[in-house]
Amino acid sequence: MSYIIGKACDGVCDTICVSVCPVDCIHGPIDIDGGGIEVEGMSKEELKGKQLYINPEECIDCGACLPECPVDAIYTTEEDTIEAEGDAISVHKNYEFFNQKWNKWLNRFGYHWGYYFIWSYWPVEIVYSTNNNL
Repeated sequence: MSYIIGKACDGVCDTICVSVCPVDCIHGPIDIDGGGIEVEGMSKEELKGKQLYINPEECIDCGACLPECPVDAIYTTEEDTIEAEGDAISVHKNYEFFNQKWNKWLNRFGYHWGYYFIWSYWPVEIVYSTNNNL
């Protein structure tokens, strides 16, 4: 599970959350290694469609970013994001920005438990095809 930056960040890209993150896991909106610096000086019109993202492999779930976000766009889990926004678009966008794929079962139970869950309940052929998409 990872913190997710939701739709409210779209067009805002306030980088205060980047500055308080102890592990520098907040990146974007253009460069996968960027921290929002690439959008400094952009107009509101140029910022449309751009937002920051949290790398799920780097995030330690410390919560330092939560109180700093001026638009309350950060959610503590994928499920919280889906519940608040009504869909999984932000979750998928967050993972896709880092060339990763969100898998509900693997992320819910952790990689090893999720893999065990899939292995236990579906034939081997499906496990291999699912595992290739991780």
